[in-house]
Amino acid sequence: MGVKLRKNLCNNYIFVCVMFVFFLFISSCEKNQEPIIEDKTEYRDTVWDTMVTPNLTPLLNSMDMNANDKTLSFLNLKDNTYQVYQMDLTKGSKPYDIGFETEKTVLEIKNDDDSIYCILRDEENRLYLAETSKNEKKDNEIAFSGFTLDTYVVRFFLTEDYIVLLTKNQVVIFNRLGEYLNQYVQKNVEMVDCHLVDSETIFITWREKDDSVKLIQLSLPSLQVVKELELEANGIFYDETNLFCIKENQLCKYHLSDEIYESILELKQYNILPYHVLDVMETGEQIYVLEKDSISGKSPIYCHVFQKNDKLENDSKGNEPEFAETNRQTIKILCIEAITDAQLADIIVAYNKQSNLYQVELENISIKGSSLDDVYLSINTRLVSKESADLLYLWDYVDMQRYTHNNVFADLTPFLEKEGMDRFQASVLDCFRENNKIYGISNRFSVRTLCGKSSLLGTKTGWTTDEFLEWIKQNPDIKAFDGLSHHAILEFCLKGDIKEYVDFENNGCDFTGQGFKDLLEKIHKLRTDTTPYYDNWWEVCSENQIFIDDYDLYNFNGFMHLERTYNDVCNFIGYPSLDGEPVYKITMPCMSVLSNSTCPEGSFDFLKYYMDNALIDFDTCFYLDNELMEQSIVNSKEPVLFNNEDESTITVYLTDEQRNRILQMIQLSQRVDLRERRVQEIVLEESDQYFQDIKSLDSVCNIIQNRVNLFLNQ
Repeated sequence: MGVKLRKNLCNNYIFVCVMFVFFLFISSCEKNQEPIIEDKTEYRDTVWDTMVTPNLTPLLNSMDMNANDKTLSFLNLKDNTYQVYQMDLTKGSKPYDIGFETEKTVLEIKNDDDSIYCILRDEENRLYLAETSKNEKKDNEIAFSGFTLDTYVVRFFLTEDYIVLLTKNQVVIFNRLGEYLNQYVQKNVEMVDCHLVDSETIFITWREKDDSVKLIQLSLPSLQVVKELELEANGIFYDETNLFCIKENQLCKYHLSDEIYESILELKQYNILPYHVLDVMETGEQIYVLEKDSISGKSPIYCHVFQKNDKLENDSKGNEPEFAETNRQTIKILCIEAITDAQLADIIVAYNKQSNLYQVELENISIKGSSLDDVYLSINTRLVSKESADLLYLWDYVDMQRYTHNNVFADLTPFLEKEGMDRFQASVLDCFRENNKIYGISNRFSVRTLCGKSSLLGTKTGWTTDEFLEWIKQNPDIKAFDGLSHHAILEFCLKGDIKEYVDFENNGCDFTGQGFKDLLEKIHKLRTDTTPYYDNWWEVCSENQIFIDDYDLYNFNGFMHLERTYNDVCNFIGYPSLDGEPVYKITMPCMSVLSNSTCPEGSFDFLKYYMDNALIDFDTCFYLDNELMEQSIVNSKEPVLFNNEDESTITVYLTDEQRNRILQMIQLSQRVDLRERRVQEIVLEESDQYFQDIKSLDSVCNIIQNRVNLFLNQ
């Protein structure tokens, strides 16, 4: 996992592949024109959420539709055996096993008119082309010669004379006997797809490191470059004759002849997320869209069939065709940049598909150009207005405390009691409790802690502030992801010790006393490595260097990955405190129901769905639901394969000792209080003036004392 991605995931509690926003601007190297045709073709969804793979788990990268007979073929892996299934997309029938099975690794399949073709690889990396007839019992298999494949196959196609394989960074061509002929290599890129134009021309698309997409035309069999274009697009799909791509929420068709785009579908209109689209195919007046389902786990593939509006035919009685129910009551969720929360987006889309009564809509509040305080103030005004929303979703449950007054939120206690309070982890649920009322809920959480190698930190959990500062003093070369500045060191200390200087119950503080002055003086005298290690943090962790990791632990498999990265036993030592007790902090998002919701029944219906469908996969997070939490522990005991940089693999699994360490840490974890965080911000802001030798110690302490006093008494 890349370090920048790792930091983003840690800060946002889950593996967040932030893929929901696509900034796609289409350009051409030969023409200067508008990328989207204004007069777009309109389609309507005539088949709503047809499940095509019930009770099967197909390999998502090995699915192929055929435009002529309108069939879908896919791979299913069971007991180390690959099986090929097929279904008729026009009838919505269940998929059937065509009788092809192999223990060789199936790299890719091709759904041809009369046959299913598979590229196979054995344990010695030898390649084979297997053919299975659709109409009669006939199996053929030829072995490739003259070439050994050391990577996976993205796509392949066949002509009368050639077999063309597309791998992650090369195009390889063979004759129909499997004899190697030629290859085209493009290093340091990710090949996306290929398209056979005719017997002499193919198009290849790949993704650059900056996410731009290149389109090149190659000649067969020489594989010489004929033409090259650059497309700032995403989600590239080929069928037999077309190239499709996704621009923001639009599915577009790209016309290769004149290099222009035609808008086909507005995906959001049909509750389809752009990064859920697996494949696209056009047949006459219809567009078929395959979509994965990230929630149910029972049928991960859906097929949408879209028909041109102007070609829709009435039934025998003259009635217009029926479409998906749209007369549903709207539930509005107010969010701050919630569009970046992929899990919430998945849940909303899944809910909208199964609900006949309600339709959930996200209203995103942008923070661009405004301070966070201004944003929260405007939300506060909005929440008490007549035209408000139904639910409020926040990245950080701490911000819920900004609004727990004037009956802004509904008390969830009756709802949770009906669901069963013992269903949830009590200590985590208490994070949402204010004045004996529960004003929010989450379906997942994580734990923030300082951690590192046991060989460097020892096995003791918890350390005093003096022990922490002495450890830094004795090891001035300590490395940290963001750099170990005086600001960072003080922040770690305040997370464990802020209540030593502030009496929140009586609104008092002591930042001019000797205790706090001694803390600032000790930190000021430290000399540390302030260099951030954004680009090579995992190398720092794996090498024999002293480091401290401010880490957000969000699942059991993440812990196993962390120990593998450290190449050592991991110690979650926590933030330092005066008494040496470990301090861990709970982090999670928050969903609240507004007391003035215009649709309270629908709001609670969605809230129940939100809690019941927390499960996307067991690698995502810790769960508030005890049953899901226990199931994630069971799943984490299964062996997991991790790939090393040298392409070797290592098998790890969760041990009882590791499980007990994590569960103990969760039990000791503390809620984060908004007022504590605001005081920390004041202290850190003013202390920097002392650390940078701009102001004296006494001057800084007096300013902090006055500012905190003012804040506490507001």
